[in-house]
Amino acid sequence: MHVRIIDSDIDKIAVDKLNNLLELLNLPQSQEGQSSIDRELDASQVVFTKSFKNVESKDHFIIIYNEGDDLDRSLLDNEMCLGIFFADKSVEENYLNIKNAIEGLRALETQKQLLFKMNSVMEGLVGQVENIKEMHRNMAPFRSEKLRGVGITSRFCAGTSNGGEFFDFFKIGGEVWIVSLHASSYMLIGNFLSLIETWKLESNIDMTKVISNLESKKDDFTEYGDASILIARIKLSDLSAEVLNIGDHELLNKDGVVLARNGSAFPSNYNTSTQEVQLNKGEGLLLLSPGFFKNIEDKIDGEEYLTFVKKNWAAPVEFISELTFQTKKGYNENDFLPNDQTILMIEVDKNAISKI
Repeated sequence: MHVRIIDSDIDKIAVDKLNNLLELLNLPQSQEGQSSIDRELDASQVVFTKSFKNVESKDHFIIIYNEGDDLDRSLLDNEMCLGIFFADKSVEENYLNIKNAIEGLRALETQKQLLFKMNSVMEGLVGQVENIKEMHRNMAPFRSEKLRGVGITSRFCAGTSNGGEFFDFFKIGGEVWIVSLHASSYMLIGNFLSLIETWKLESNIDMTKVISNLESKKDDFTEYGDASILIARIKLSDLSAEVLNIGDHELLNKDGVVLARNGSAFPSNYNTSTQEVQLNKGEGLLLLSPGFFKNIEDKIDGEEYLTFVKKNWAAPVEFISELTFQTKKGYNENDFLPNDQTILMIEVDKNAISKI
């Protein structure tokens, strides 16, 4: 916001009064004879004027008035008019009116700045949501790949609650990485997407570096809520897996739970200890996301979920389809579940080559 005085049509006494008033309001004069308020805003200009010859339509203005002047009262209805400076009155008599006018405009400028920032955040949020939705569309109904004898099959189902889930898997050198995320906000997911993309570009990534990256970002993520994170690093040479499980993902095989939910959350309450899991040829692992457990409330088809898993274990596509059907059945076949959910199966081929 800038303040300037058009002094071509007013006498020196009025100019001196205005300068004294601006000084009293702590509005410092510039070398060019213009006063400025919060120049960093640099958004609007207030002109003290009598003739209006040099007032642009975008400028706010304050009318300089002498007793006996022919005042065009329509100017007072102009939305850019902030009021009147009475040149015949003292600085003290004008002080309150001008102070209120300037502070009112300051408040308006602050509101504009806040609105601009909010719009920027919302635009970013909408963009992140659309990107995530598009990725999930590309994954549905099934995503299936085989990486040197290790098959990964997954299915994502969308929910209506705030936040959501994201998962990805990729191969770097002789290792397969699986990342699954359940977050309380899409902004948090968006930030993790950027982090995952950096991991994909590193040829020598390991779990130590992944954990270090997470630790370095925890302060940045705090404002966006909490997340459950499962990151698995599978070495194709010996089919061993190193798994970081923060939160409520669960890994199971046909005999029971291999890696249990732990109730922790990133970045508010977590630890970075990892666990070793051995994959065996001809066998599989089932990954169930936090959203899945929220949707089923630990019951599938009227019985405890673990009992159902053990009794109905099957090939990946068939088993994932059955679990999805049973989940949706409890919600009258609604297109959307209450929560995003991810079901993923890892299966090792009986003839997979290891120890290379």
